[in-house]
Amino acid sequence: VMEALQGEKKMKAMRLSVSRQQRWKVLKLLPYVYNISNLYLANSIIDIAESFVPVAQVHYTGQIAKHVMNGGPDAWKRIQDSCTAVAALVALRQLFSVASDYVRTCVQCELAASIKKDVYAAILRQDVEYFDSRDIDSIQRLTWKS
Repeated sequence: VMEALQGEKKMKAMRLSVSRQQRWKVLKLLPYVYNISNLYLANSIIDIAESFVPVAQVHYTGQIAKHVMNGGPDAWKRIQDSCTAVAALVALRQLFSVASDYVRTCVQCELAASIKKDVYAAILRQDVEYFDSRDIDSIQRLTWKS
C-alpha cells in the first residue's frame, strides 16, 4: 500500500511538473501571439474600411446610368462627377490593398526578427557541451537562414 501511495505521489508530482512546463511554453509564445493579433486587428480594420468602397461604387454607377437615361441640361456634368467618384473609389480600394499588404509584411518581418533573436539568445545560453556535440553548420543554420 505504501509503494502504491508513493507511486501515486510521484505521478502527481510528474503531472504538476509537466503542466508547469506547458504553461511556461505558452507564456513564451505570448509575444508572438501579440504580434499576430496586431496583424489581424490592423487587417480587419482595413478590410472593414475597404468593404464600404464597392457599395459606393454601385451607388455612383447607378447615378451614371440614371443621368444617361434621364438626360437634362446638367446631365453631362453629373455624369462626369460620378465617373470621377468611381475612379477615386477604385484608387482608394487599391490604396487599402497596398496598406493591407504593407501591414502584413511589417508584422511578418517583426515576428521573424523576434523569433531569430530569441533563437540566437537561446543558443548563446547553451553549455559548452552543446557546441561540442554539434557541428558549426547546424548551429549556423539555426541563426542565419531566412
